[in-house]
Amino acid sequence: MGLQDLNVATLLKEQIRMYLGHGATYDDLRTKCLTITPIQPIVTPTVQRINDTAEQDKEQKRISLTQEAHASQVRQDTAEQAEDDTLRLRCRTKEEQLNKDVSFYNGQLTSERRNLNHHATALDGIKRELHRLKAERDQLTTRIQSQPYQHQHPNGVAGHAVEGIRAENHHEHRHTPNRVTERVERLRYDLEHLDQRHNQEVICVNQLKIEILNLERKISADQSELKTVARQLNSLEERKIARQQRSNNGTLSPENAQRLSLDIQAACMLIDRQCSVIKDETAARCHPAFLIQLANQLDGLALQPDEKIALQQLIAAMHQHMCDLTARQEQGTLLASYITTLQTQELQIATNGLRYRALQTEHAQLMHANDILGAELRITQGRQQTFEAQRNEYAQYALMTTIAAGLGAISGYFLIQTGVAVIAPIVPMIMAGVVGAALVTLFSIAGVARIRALMQQSEATTMQNTLSENTTRMGQITADLTNLDDAASQLVKSIPHYQRLINKQRLVVAAAKNTADASLAYAQTITVGTTPNLSNGSNPHSLFAVPSAPFAPGTDENRPRSLSSHSPH
Repeated sequence: MGLQDLNVATLLKEQIRMYLGHGATYDDLRTKCLTITPIQPIVTPTVQRINDTAEQDKEQKRISLTQEAHASQVRQDTAEQAEDDTLRLRCRTKEEQLNKDVSFYNGQLTSERRNLNHHATALDGIKRELHRLKAERDQLTTRIQSQPYQHQHPNGVAGHAVEGIRAENHHEHRHTPNRVTERVERLRYDLEHLDQRHNQEVICVNQLKIEILNLERKISADQSELKTVARQLNSLEERKIARQQRSNNGTLSPENAQRLSLDIQAACMLIDRQCSVIKDETAARCHPAFLIQLANQLDGLALQPDEKIALQQLIAAMHQHMCDLTARQEQGTLLASYITTLQTQELQIATNGLRYRALQTEHAQLMHANDILGAELRITQGRQQTFEAQRNEYAQYALMTTIAAGLGAISGYFLIQTGVAVIAPIVPMIMAGVVGAALVTLFSIAGVARIRALMQQSEATTMQNTLSENTTRMGQITADLTNLDDAASQLVKSIPHYQRLINKQRLVVAAAKNTADASLAYAQTITVGTTPNLSNGSNPHSLFAVPSAPFAPGTDENRPRSLSSHSPH
C-alpha cells in the first residue's frame, strides 16, 4: 500500500484505539482534550507509518525506474547495433574503394614521375644543344663581321675553329662568305626548331607537374578520408565492446545512468512532498479525531462514572471550542480580504492620480506648443505670400522688358531701312545684350523668390500637420482624463464602504475570539465533581456579549449581520 492509498482518518483511529486501550488515566485524557496540539503518542507512530510507507514507495519507484531504464537500454542497444552494422558495412566498402583509389593514384603518380624525369632529361639535353648552337652561331657571326673575304687554313689547322660544323675535309677547308652565311642560316633554323621543342618540353613538364600535384592532392584527400573511416570503425568497435559489457554486467550507459539518477531524485522529491502534505494533515486532524474516538470508546474505558461524565462534558465543550476557532478563522480571512481590497483600491487611486497629473502636464505642454506653432505658422504664411508677390512682380518686369526688347528690334530694323548704316548694325546687338542681361537677372530673382516661397509652404505644411497631431492627442488626453475622473469618483465612493466593512469585521473577529476564549475557559472548568457556575445557563456563548457597531442601512439592528454576505460595490 502506497501513500496514495493511506487513509489518515483510519490511521489516526487505529492509533487512538491503541492509545486508549493501554489504560490511559482520567487526568491524562483530560489534559489531551484541553491541549489543542498534535498528541505525540498518537502522532509519532502515525508519522512513522507514513515515513515507512514513503520509503517503500521510494524503493518501489527506484526498482520500477531501474527496470524501465534497463529495458530501454536493451532496446537502445539493439537499435544501435543494427545501425552500427549498417554503418560498419558502409565504412568497409568505402575503405576498400579508397584503398583501390589510392593504389591506382600511386601507380599513376609513379608513371607520371617517370615521364617527368624523362622529359626533364630531354629538356636538359635540348638546353645544352641550344647553348652549343647559340655559341656556334655567335662565333660565325663574329667571323663574318671581322673577315668578309676568303681565307685559308693551311695544314688543316683552323685559325678560327667553329665547334659543331660538319666539314668533309677535317684537315683543310675553305670558308667563303656565302657558305658561312648559309651555315649561320642553318644554325638559325636549328635554333628555332630547338626553341619549339624546348617550349613543348617545358609545357609538357609543367603539365606533368600539375598532374602530379593533382594526384598527390587526391591521394592526400583519400588518405585523410581513410583515417576518418578508420576512426569511425574504431568508434563502432568501442561501442560494440561497451554494448557487450553492458549486456554481460547488466549496467547502463553513462548517459542513461545519469538520466536514471535524475529521474529517481525527482520521483523521491515528489514522494517527499506528498509525505509532507499527509503529515501536515495528520497533525491537523489528530486532536479532533481524538475527541471523536474518545467519545465513541468512553463507555468501554476503565474509568469512574463521574470521570466519564466529566469527559463527556469536556468533549462537548471542546467540540464547541473547535467550532468557535473555525468561525474565528473564517471571519479573520474575510477581514483580510476586505483589507486587501481596500489597499488595492487606495493604490489604484494613487496610481490614477499620478497618471492624471502626467496627462494634465502633457496637455498643457501641447497647448503651449500649439500656441507657438500657430504664431510661427502665421509668420511663415506671411513670408510665403510676400515671396509669391515678389515672384509675380519680377515676372511682370521680365514681360515688360521682353516687350521693350521687341520694340527696340523693330526700331533697329527701321534704322537700317532708313540708311543709318554706321550705327544701325550695332544698335540691335547692344539692345539685345542689355535686354538679355536684364531678363537673366529678373528671371533669376523670380526663381529665387519662387524657391523661397516653396520652402515657406513646406514649413507651413509641416507646422499644420504637427498642429493637427497635437490637437488629436489633446482630444485623447481629454478623454483619458474624463475616464480617470470617473474611475477615481467610483473608487473614492467605495473607500468609505470598505472602511466601514473593515471596522465592523474587526468587531466580529474580536467577538469570535472572545467566544472561542470563553468556550475554552468553560471547558477548562469542567472536572470531576464540579459543575461550571454559569450565570446565564449552560451555554458558554452567553457569557460574552457580541460587541455592537453601527449597522449599514437596510440591515436588521436586532441581530449582528453576517459580513460574509457582503460584496464590495
